[in-house]
Amino acid sequence: MGIVSWGRTRAVRLGEPVSRAKAAAHRRTSATTWLAAASASALAGAALAGTSGRPTPVRAVAVLGCALIAVSGLLERVSDVWVAPGELVVRRAGLGLRRARWAEVLDLTPPRTPLGAWRIRSGGSTISLMPSDLLDGELLLWAVVRRAGLVFDGRRWRRPHAGSSASP
Repeated sequence: MGIVSWGRTRAVRLGEPVSRAKAAAHRRTSATTWLAAASASALAGAALAGTSGRPTPVRAVAVLGCALIAVSGLLERVSDVWVAPGELVVRRAGLGLRRARWAEVLDLTPPRTPLGAWRIRSGGSTISLMPSDLLDGELLLWAVVRRAGLVFDGRRWRRPHAGSSASP
């Protein structure tokens, strides 16, 4: 999924002219957003199953680590992303809504690898979107670029004259 999304976002990652394609106004994320929690749960189960007999500290750490990743994957899973009047809205399953108002977006930073996250810095907060969050909804990135009035500086899309905090 990361490779597919990587290919679909090539133009926006490389700063090519903004697509004229119409971005979707609302996008439910793909079922792949469940992968982190499901994988970690399976690994925690496997680690628990391996504790027949005497549990070891290594197994205990593995179970706790996997459980932490599973809970985090459930809470932070992006379930919806949409373009609302004046802002981008991201719904996280257990953490509620995150908003990036167009007038406050400082930059949109592409991932460096196919498995990395897109980062939208707005005011004092950052919204991260993983490839699974954008799968089949990659055009939402163009909406961020267009509506926030961002320009490409060779590494990221940023607000012109946003000050030193948005500089590379």
